[in-house]
Amino acid sequence: MKIAICDNEKILVDKLVSMLEDYLYDHSYEATYETFNSYEDVKERIEEFDLFLLDHNMNDDLINPEDSDLMTGMEFAKLIR
Repeated sequence: MKIAICDNEKILVDKLVSMLEDYLYDHSYEATYETFNSYEDVKERIEEFDLFLLDHNMNDDLINPEDSDLMTGMEFAKLIR
């Protein structure tokens, strides 16, 4: 299994990675993951991943969340689907 983790807050990515690694270890499950800080970084690679852990409020921390080029987590989830 290959997992994509996408969040623009590094502290949250680090926490999620730690939790994921603990879970994989505790359950003897093998998986790989990559982290991303924007949806644009993962957008062209959707087919490579089996599971996506997304920040649904990615635009909340941005200066101009009304920017039409920015995608919310829910919009990105629809794109994946």
